[in-house]
Amino acid sequence: MNLSIHLPDPLIEKLDAYAATAEKSRSSVVREAVSEYLLNRTVAAWPAELARWMSVPCESEPSADAWPNFDSIRDEANANMTQRGAST
Repeated sequence: MNLSIHLPDPLIEKLDAYAATAEKSRSSVVREAVSEYLLNRTVAAWPAELARWMSVPCESEPSADAWPNFDSIRDEANANMTQRGAST
């Protein structure tokens, strides 16, 4: 599928210079940039443990052992964010 976008001349110059240095086409660089941009800004699905907990209707206050382990969910999310940051 084709896409037409407007970029300012200075940005096109930078794009062309990078593409030439990387020995890639302009389109290839733009595809990679958009993919990376979306990957780094897309919210991942809820962790399975939290999704299960959120899907169960709560008619009264759940017992303490019914709550997900929010600390491990937070730690896993932080690790994923750190890993994403290292891959860019």
